[in-house]
Amino acid sequence: MKIVGHYFTTRIANDKRALQTPSHLRLLVLKLAVEPSADDSKTFLDDFVLQYSHTGGKEDRARSAAICQATTPKPSEEAGCVTGEGAWILLDKTSSYFSLAFPIEGDVGEIYLGRVGAQPVPYTIGTDRQYSVHIATNQEPDQARRFTDVISSGGYQVMDVAELKGDVSGVVIYYAESAEIQAREISQRIMTELKVTPAIKKMGLISNVDIAVWIGVINQTPEGARAQRGRR
Repeated sequence: MKIVGHYFTTRIANDKRALQTPSHLRLLVLKLAVEPSADDSKTFLDDFVLQYSHTGGKEDRARSAAICQATTPKPSEEAGCVTGEGAWILLDKTSSYFSLAFPIEGDVGEIYLGRVGAQPVPYTIGTDRQYSVHIATNQEPDQARRFTDVISSGGYQVMDVAELKGDVSGVVIYYAESAEIQAREISQRIMTELKVTPAIKKMGLISNVDIAVWIGVINQTPEGARAQRGRR
């Protein structure tokens, strides 16, 4: 078992409800790589615990709050999450990745992932809380790259860039309840750097990312077009 990546979020979606943390905690999601097994094997959420120390040296632990199927090593791509006591996922010969979510305080930078019957795995997460952003666009790759650069420059974690289905125009920023301030800050960056004014809306669906940015056809002013060309 190897930790291949991580991200932070405010909630984890499953088939029944959203797992959300109190405001003083953040959800750390660890992506793990495993050797595929020839036999089907259950992997239990309760087998994992996070060991860490706070600033000042106080030791602490956190139980896993969710375990998720995953088919790729990309940080935010989970195929389905389960929560609660006794929760488990099935790993088989096609399974190479899964994810674990832990509620954790903001002053923690170093962790050890423990599993029943195995040595703890050390990993560095850092104490900076990065809000996760998903971008979907129906425009050319160069346009997506310009938006990605502007958003990333603010310290946000762009998880992926996907295809936006349908005839969508303009830019819309959707935010989870705890990320409204960050969504408005991203909007300001886009207006300042790219001369585009996004619409800002609260998410109506459960998502594993804090903020989603939809980029459709943009009818730009000459000033806006020059600003985007200038970032190439």
